[in-house]
Amino acid sequence: MDGQPEVFRVDLRAVVELLACHVYSSPRVYLRELLQNAVDAVTARAQLFAGADPGFVRILPADAGGDGALLVADNGIGLSAGDVRDFLATIGGSAKRDELALPRTGFIGRFGVGLLSCFVVADRIEVLSRSAAGLPPAWFVGHVDGTYEVGELVAPAPLDDALGAALGPGPGTVVRLAPRREALDLVSARTVEALAATFGAILATPVVVRRPGGTTVDVTDPDPPWRSAGDGASVWLSPAVRAGLDAWCQRSFGFCPLDAVPLRVPAVGLVGVAFVQPSDVHPAARPGHLVYLRRMLLGESIQGLVPDWAFFVRCVVDVEHLEPTASREALMEDEGFLTATEQIGEQLRRWLVSLGAVHPERLRRLLAIHGRAAKGLAAHDPEVLSALAPWLEVETSDGAMTLLDLGARTPTVRYTETVDRFRQLAPIARAQGLLLANGGYTYDADLLRRVGDVVPGSAAEPIEDDDIVTTFDDLDLDRRLLAAAFLAAAATALDDVGCTVELRSFEPEVLPALFLHDPEAARRRQLRSVESEVDPSWAELLRGLDDGGDERPRLVCNDRHPLVARLVDRAGASPELVASAVLALYGQALLLGHRPMRAIDLALHNRALLDLVERAVGP
Repeated sequence: MDGQPEVFRVDLRAVVELLACHVYSSPRVYLRELLQNAVDAVTARAQLFAGADPGFVRILPADAGGDGALLVADNGIGLSAGDVRDFLATIGGSAKRDELALPRTGFIGRFGVGLLSCFVVADRIEVLSRSAAGLPPAWFVGHVDGTYEVGELVAPAPLDDALGAALGPGPGTVVRLAPRREALDLVSARTVEALAATFGAILATPVVVRRPGGTTVDVTDPDPPWRSAGDGASVWLSPAVRAGLDAWCQRSFGFCPLDAVPLRVPAVGLVGVAFVQPSDVHPAARPGHLVYLRRMLLGESIQGLVPDWAFFVRCVVDVEHLEPTASREALMEDEGFLTATEQIGEQLRRWLVSLGAVHPERLRRLLAIHGRAAKGLAAHDPEVLSALAPWLEVETSDGAMTLLDLGARTPTVRYTETVDRFRQLAPIARAQGLLLANGGYTYDADLLRRVGDVVPGSAAEPIEDDDIVTTFDDLDLDRRLLAAAFLAAAATALDDVGCTVELRSFEPEVLPALFLHDPEAARRRQLRSVESEVDPSWAELLRGLDDGGDERPRLVCNDRHPLVARLVDRAGASPELVASAVLALYGQALLLGHRPMRAIDLALHNRALLDLVERAVGP
């Protein structure tokens, strides 16, 4: 192909709209970008010029004096006219540190679009700058339509006087924004001070905001208690350090933590603290973490920083060597990020493992609130399982028990896979002297399957219907003969719902009937249903997976219940009464077992109840 290369034309208004609506979450970030540029300029001057004056950033809100414009001034490295063209008038030209042969460490900015965010609040950006290299001062005026002017100041021009008023005789930069009417609140003293305190809270460079009336406030606190908590060698903090952290957490997160764990990941320059929340947190309702990047706020709800199992902590951290996304509101999930997450998880795990040995009372309080998270970790981590086995409890038919107690009580722990099945079977199991555990809650089944790792020789298996039925008493021969008519009438009544019927004698005698349909039987029914709908080749494959067991649920009637006993005695004389009564018992058993009632179940149950009422009222 022939032809001369051409340069892309950029619609600056469209770029600004893209930033405002799609890259940045809020126009409030304009002040963050101005702070970032100012602090980077101060850092550059300190690295290039030994003995430079201490850095500062001064902010004059639009309603705090002056001419109604927002001014942001810094005594950083400054810019010459050539620098202005390279760095301010070139979109993506953030590489001042690269052009000046500066190391990347310590700089906040990255993408070179920060100054454009100011067009979200103003149509015109004015910059005055005096270079630390001794070059003539420079000025820049950018317009939202994409045009700009740049030049050198010739002393004693009025603009140079403005530099002197803001900075004094030394190098630095002043940015001036004359806000649009709809953006006046964003540049007001109240909003600017709040934003500066939010974004720049822990900056090492003082950020001073002028208030209406002439007073000023430094919004920075470069050494909050969480940045210096612990040295990474121990997870335990002194009472004095804990008191400071508790106060900070209450003030910043709104809760007094159950515990605080110092975090250190030297590989990515991460320091911070994980605060254990004092109330239960659902795994899906993660509040996110407060993250600073090179001391500038990145986000207040950053996700993914800790492993999923640690959803009960909320962290505050500052990182040096991780990279932000283009919006500077999240971290790139690169190798460094994954390293940080892994190391934070390891430090939390180490704290949890040692908690029982060092502070058992703390562990009990923790498990009372966040036992679910601890179980999730223990179910997949042998060291955590071993350390927490004396404290981790599951619900059983005999009350709450630890894995140690379960393993010592019975060599084979039977458990249900759902809470509803446990609620149905627990009273039956208790009455028969059978220990039953509830594996229906999150992580409990996983934990129960590890009981053999805690008590060698023990094991856990899901309970099956036969495990329950085999504990029931069989009827004697005379009673079985008498019950034949009852069973025949009951089988006919239940044929439409595909349920078998049995008559046994069991405790508690107040329970007239028990509906049983274990997960294995349900799987057989589903497998055979699919088999009947697919082509022959697939059907043959499915038949090979079928164990031949019964797929039908079972209604086990209790001969010890007085009503059932009378029905058995009268079945020969009144089979219709038996049919209605059994259907009523079937519906009741479904409800007691927390089973859903199909349309046919509901129809037969209602018909049976009406028939029984009609019999009771009489003609």
